Amino acid sequence: MDLDIPGDRANDCMGLMSPMGLMSRRTGEYVLTHKCKKCGFERLNRVAGDDDFNLICQIGQLQGLDPCKDNLQN
Repeated sequence: MDLDIPGDRANDCMGLMSPMGLMSRRTGEYVLTHKCKKCGFERLNRVAGDDDFNLICQIGQLQGLDPCKDNLQN
């Protein structure tokens, strides 16, 4: 994330990315799916150790899933 320039700097359209989903890899690593609001491009992003894990879990709950129920951090 770049606080000075919003959007996906790797994409030509520079559109804002919205979180769309959450998945867990076989390794236990969590991955967020983001979709560009401008062009529709989808990108997978690993969850970093300093990300707000409770907020990330809420994304999964919006999908009707509770992938983090056993791993919630306070």
